[in-house]
Amino acid sequence: MTDLLERVVIPVASEAVAEQTATVAERYLDPVSEVRVVHVVQDEQAFAEASEAEWEAFAEDAFERFRDVYGGEVETEIRHGTDIAETIVEVADDVGASAILFVPRGGSRWRQLMSGDVARELVSDSDCPVVALPRPDEDDGD
Repeated sequence: MTDLLERVVIPVASEAVAEQTATVAERYLDPVSEVRVVHVVQDEQAFAEASEAEWEAFAEDAFERFRDVYGGEVETEIRHGTDIAETIVEVADDVGASAILFVPRGGSRWRQLMSGDVARELVSDSDCPVVALPRPDEDDGD
């Protein structure tokens, strides 16, 4: 295992993202890697759409899906923040992460622009390495 993947933070936005990310992460992470999976509840709009208990249940479902697919030990954390990328970077700083891992969600450039392009913000705002894993449909399986 390289030091880069020793202690990683992996953001998940939903069960589908958790499944996709866990599928790819298990190929790259060593069984002794420390993995923290984080879900960010965006405070500015979250509680207008659902209660805090509903958001927590949503996050726990995503965490459970990640665990089921990944199979290794993971720590999980729900964070609240107004800026998703900034909050993920804060988690990485707090746990002394060696890297932030994610699978790009894809979609059109317009969709990325409208969603705030969290991936771009992660890369530009983080002091620790940010690793974009290949999407499962783009991975050649090697």
